Amino acid sequence: MSAIVQDEFRVPVPTSIAYKWRAIDSLLNLAPALCGKRWVINFCSGTGMAAAPVVVACGDTRHGGIHEQLAERLAARPEPGGTLMLDFCDWQDWRLVDALIDCNWSR
Repeated sequence: MSAIVQDEFRVPVPTSIAYKWRAIDSLLNLAPALCGKRWVINFCSGTGMAAAPVVVACGDTRHGGIHEQLAERLAARPEPGGTLMLDFCDWQDWRLVDALIDCNWSR
């Protein structure tokens, strides 16, 4: 089985989190049709000189992080998403891990 991988890890500044999210969301949009044929791997982590991994994942006072956007996306569209690699996966009492299991288990 071949894989499709999204690993846009360069997030130089917090305003670049939006670009990172678009990369994640684009593969999430394709995942339901691909999961039965290919291994879908979506890296949600990122880092840069002015955007530490915790800022990319959890946001800061002015920028939302990947985790909140992913939680909203999974709640709105509970469908298979493949393998999502997360930093700080214990965020909000493992909320994303539980949501990912639910979404992938339903297929």
